[in-house]
Amino acid sequence: MKKSILFSLMIYPMMLMAQPWNNESYLKWNEKNFRKCSAFSLPVSVFNPDYRLLNAAVFFVTNEIRVRFRKYPIPFSPLLESSAYHHSKAMAEQSFFSHTNPKDPTRATTSNRGSMAGIHNPAIAENIAMTYIGRKPSYLKIAEELVSMWMSSPGHRENILSDNPKAMGCGVYIRNGSTVFGTQNFQWFEQIVESGGVHKDVLPPWDNSTTIQ
Repeated sequence: MKKSILFSLMIYPMMLMAQPWNNESYLKWNEKNFRKCSAFSLPVSVFNPDYRLLNAAVFFVTNEIRVRFRKYPIPFSPLLESSAYHHSKAMAEQSFFSHTNPKDPTRATTSNRGSMAGIHNPAIAENIAMTYIGRKPSYLKIAEELVSMWMSSPGHRENILSDNPKAMGCGVYIRNGSTVFGTQNFQWFEQIVESGGVHKDVLPPWDNSTTIQ
């Protein structure tokens, strides 16, 4: 009986610690320790990815690069993550690749999309990328590929290493299990002021979230 009670006491705290990736996870993990999180090394289910985890991988790899270049790590914004995710999703589903959405005038500009995500004062710089998934990619591998593409392009690199950003959010969408669309949104110059009321664009409640210890 004593052994059974002891085992229960040992396992219960571990169960409490296990949870899906969410906004609070950014308080525990950062650009210095995220590679110790085993979830980022898991293979991606390309037809049913954990997008919150994939978005976080891009966010951390970006800040890892910034710190390497002696820049401050940019704080996370869930509103920018939402605007970035929805732009990647729109590009994938509506077959365009541009900072301007030609299919939906209500989402034409970064300011439009920031407002829809709940940002009262959007001043958004944006990086976008499109690439193809290799064989058995991990969350970290896809993130590294996207950030490497941006760092190889002078304009995108300038955004990543700029001293202007006050917040950042990243969003990825995979089309047909093979094509990756990635978006980085940076709030420029001033802190984000959140709009009141209900935001039109929010991240959906995915049911395939990876358990993070």
